[in-house]
Amino acid sequence: MIIRDDVDLSRESPWARTTLSEALAQVELELRLAMALRDHRALRLRVLDGQLIAALELPLAAGWIWLSADRLSVTRIMPEDHALLARRSFGDLLADPTFAADPAERALLEAAHGEARDLVVSLMDDDRARFDALREWAPLIEAGVYRATVMLGDALDQQRRSLRLALSSGGSDVDAMLANYRRLVDILGRMTLLATETPAKWRASMATRFVWQAWTPSFPTVRERDEWSALIGARAAALFGTAVIEGYFNALARARHPTMALDALLALTAIGLAHPAERAPITRALARDRANLPNRATARLDMVAVGYAEAERTLVDGKAVPQPTFSRAADAFAFDRAGGLPIFGRIVGALDAEPWRFIAPIPGAGALAPRVVREGFERAWGSPVDLRSLPVSAFGRA
Repeated sequence: MIIRDDVDLSRESPWARTTLSEALAQVELELRLAMALRDHRALRLRVLDGQLIAALELPLAAGWIWLSADRLSVTRIMPEDHALLARRSFGDLLADPTFAADPAERALLEAAHGEARDLVVSLMDDDRARFDALREWAPLIEAGVYRATVMLGDALDQQRRSLRLALSSGGSDVDAMLANYRRLVDILGRMTLLATETPAKWRASMATRFVWQAWTPSFPTVRERDEWSALIGARAAALFGTAVIEGYFNALARARHPTMALDALLALTAIGLAHPAERAPITRALARDRANLPNRATARLDMVAVGYAEAERTLVDGKAVPQPTFSRAADAFAFDRAGGLPIFGRIVGALDAEPWRFIAPIPGAGALAPRVVREGFERAWGSPVDLRSLPVSAFGRA
């Protein structure tokens, strides 16, 4: 991923380069302070400083924490009578060295450390209950969690190069490497779900800060080519909103690899379904674009052409395909018996589903067999250019 030259990369900037551990540590600090305020009246009174109600503005204007002497609530909406509230930045409070400087107050703050850390660590595992507990704090932590996904994407890029070498040489530890890679893919999916749960203005702003070369808001998950990851990516695109439509059409025009073209088509379909006013304009633009396909330098134009047709059909019909679960093993771009790509029809159900539907109901219940993990990696990453090393089944009946 390339960040634009005019973007502020100071340590205070939310787009500053950092490590994955540092990004998650910041999320933990934010949670710790919020949980301490939730649990302890003394800390709430300290922030209120004589006021009846206070509003703490969350990072990137993603929402607010409302405080009174008796309670704390997290919301994305500022109340109508906001002029009566004492207002302060949550980030300023977090950085204020005088807050909780008293040993007794400091002890109250530290008491929340364990719960905050446990919730952040829970992102590493399939744990539906803890994921739902984190969702309650989404407006507070979603920007920080998305920042962590960027760092995780970089880590996956590095591991992928090593894995491809290990696969070609037949190393003895390949299965362990593949299992770790898949675990990171699953963590990326859960973090993306958490960071893109509802519409937020900061996402559209964030998308303009990256150069769209080999990146789109959905591509980090769609490129893994399993159904679960691809539908999470499509959801993310829809929640980035209409501001990224032009970027996706540009990405579609530049695409030379079919996965990049299908990523853009999935995303545009999801955006159109989530934003009805854009459905007809996107459908018309895709129809015009499809007419120029024979002149494209994209590999597997036959497959991409089906993607265009499926996107247009789904935008017109808008019918959900019944889908009780989202498969982490199934090929996202497998053809059905009729020669179609069912993944497009499943976008409707994925957009309607609560995020917890993507998380296993019992920790460990969705574990994939080593053979399935290997097949999935080879399907997605066998060859990024000519696709000759992909298994025969990779593109179904096409």
